Parts: sequence; structure tokens; C-alpha cells
Amino acid sequence: MFATRKILTVLSVAFVLAVFTSTASAADREVVAYRLAKWKTVHFDDAKRAETHAKTIKRLGCDVKTGDHGGHIDVSYQCPKWREISLDSHAKAHSWEKWLQASGFETSHQH
Repeated sequence: MFATRKILTVLSVAFVLAVFTSTASAADREVVAYRLAKWKTVHFDDAKRAETHAKTIKRLGCDVKTGDHGGHIDVSYQCPKWREISLDSHAKAHSWEKWLQASGFETSHQH
């Protein structure tokens, strides 16, 4: 569980810093489609990690709710309609696809 959270945090930070500022041409882009039809809740013991995860999910265009109780923070999110993220490399596309799946999303990435 700790390793998954650590991976989610690292990828979230990388996403916030790099994905939206990429400059590859449209022809060189890789597209990953994603959706999460039902609400998913992830528990965080660290407020900063919870905030980073929530911000990343929001930047992906998903609905997000946060709340704290019982000594932890809940980040709940859903994305019932298919959305897409465009990336500038095959490696980034696979990395994001893996992160999205680990976060509960259904994905589609065609080659």
C-alpha cells in the first residue's frame, strides 16, 4: 500500500510539472483515454499527498471531493465520461496509463 501511494505521489508531481507544458507536435503525441464511472475513495495519512492527488485528479478534469476523519484524509473522485490526455512520448503514455489504472481508472491507449 505504501509503495502504491509513493508511486501515485511521484507520478502526480511529475504530471503537474510536465504534462501540461509539453511542446511536441500533434503528430508526435500519444493519447491515453480514461474514465472512472463510479466514485473511488483513497485514504491518505499525509495531507500533502492527499492534496497533490486531489489536484492531479482535478487537472485531469474529474470530480473530486476531500474530507478528513478518523486520522486520515479521504480523496474521492469520479470521471464518468471518457476524457483524454495527450503526451509527447510513448514512455510517458505508458507511465500515465499505469498510474491511471493504479488509481482505479479504465484506460485505452492504442498504438
